[in-house]
Amino acid sequence: MTNLAGRGWSFEYTPLPSTASRDDLVVTTSLGDGSRHLESLSLRPFRGSLLLLAVVLGGYLLFSRAFAYVRVPGMPVFIGDLTLAILLLQVGRVPMRVRALVWHSVPARMLTALLVMSGGLVWVHFPAYGIDALRDAAPMLYGLYSIAVAAAILHNRHVLPWLAGWYQRVLPWFLVWAPISVYLGAAKVNTSWTVPGSSTSIFSFKPGDTAVHVAAAISFLWLIQGSRIRSSAYHRALTAVGFTGLLAAGSINRGGLAAGGVMLALTFLRYAPRRGTIAAISLGVLSLLVAAASLTGVRVELGGDRDVSLEQVLTNVVATIGGQVDEESNLKNNVRWRLGLWGEVFSDVQDGDIGTFGLGVGPNLANRYGYATSSAESAQQLRSVHNSHLTILARWGVLGAALWLAMWLTWVRGVDRVGRSARSAAASLEQQLAAWVIIVAAGMLVNGVFDAALEGPHASIWLWVIMGIGLGICGIQAPRSDRRAPKAESTRAAGVQIQ
Repeated sequence: MTNLAGRGWSFEYTPLPSTASRDDLVVTTSLGDGSRHLESLSLRPFRGSLLLLAVVLGGYLLFSRAFAYVRVPGMPVFIGDLTLAILLLQVGRVPMRVRALVWHSVPARMLTALLVMSGGLVWVHFPAYGIDALRDAAPMLYGLYSIAVAAAILHNRHVLPWLAGWYQRVLPWFLVWAPISVYLGAAKVNTSWTVPGSSTSIFSFKPGDTAVHVAAAISFLWLIQGSRIRSSAYHRALTAVGFTGLLAAGSINRGGLAAGGVMLALTFLRYAPRRGTIAAISLGVLSLLVAAASLTGVRVELGGDRDVSLEQVLTNVVATIGGQVDEESNLKNNVRWRLGLWGEVFSDVQDGDIGTFGLGVGPNLANRYGYATSSAESAQQLRSVHNSHLTILARWGVLGAALWLAMWLTWVRGVDRVGRSARSAAASLEQQLAAWVIIVAAGMLVNGVFDAALEGPHASIWLWVIMGIGLGICGIQAPRSDRRAPKAESTRAAGVQIQ
């Protein structure tokens, strides 16, 4: 049972009675005077695609890169592609919402321009590079998720609380699973177990992505009023488990550690209500974890020169903020390797080789710059410059990079107008989720600086869905005079609870 708590009333999503439509959710509304009544929330016409979207997002959340390789047997159609197609078919039944979104939203128009540009690049380069051209353009083409999710939210006011209710139910399970997945992925346990039809291990967890999602879960607990579920002790326990997962992932991946730190700082400094309580809980939890690690000297060996330990976390923090580390360490060598590769991209920009429209989709950028690894498998995987934003600069050119930057800046500006009221005790669910999606997007974009994080569907689809939620929230909150389409009814709710 999912409870969306408000001021004196709540939404409780319960299983449907036999008399309800398959496309309805039954909601029990508890009023301040103690009375209760039932109403039906319809997800039409998106119920099927939203359920599939929840499965896909949950799969990416729990199983990371491995789940991205689940596909239709005998066809190069992966589950993320299939879900997008079904979602677009259902959203196609409400074209007026899509038109209103693109017409009235500046970031949506910029996204549309990037989608058109990406389609053009695929058209030009597909004859020479074949499926590689489509694969390189796919992370940008997944931007269609944003349009589809935003249109669904604008058309049906029940989509947003449904998505929030789904996430809060998955959240505790993910927080418990996160440190386990970090170990399984880093220790390369049973790499012979692969996803059917591929050579990818089922334990292909990316610690940077895990760190971002853990920080997102902690932020959700802090931001959404009423999400301190069951009891304060239970909430503190979830926070402690979350910090454990974040430190475990951060000891392996500096990008994830930096992204998680940015997300939590942004949550605390900009949006979170009751900052004193949050600070006390966080400092208490971190102090206990650091004290336990120091006294026990716990260290999980993963092979190579990195492990899960307090010392490794501190080393990564020092390296991230530009401090001195061992010149011969693998960490220092990684920094040199990445800076060298990124410098090649900037040199191409200065020399004019990367012009308005870039190098296009299809070429292997790692091979172009002489940074492909010696392993054939790794060389095939590394097709980018190990920085998602510089990869966009290289492939989409100066024009594409400018659109990418302007799109996110205008999106943040618009969503922040809604989210900055999240501290208020009377904040609506939309206002609190607006703050949350800004934080999640910021973490994912920061993680993309350190890694090719946004070039796989397990990360890029999550990012585009987050953008779509933000676009939908802005549309819901916009005055009627600003939009031609009818205004969607605002879902007033102060938070999300689990019962």
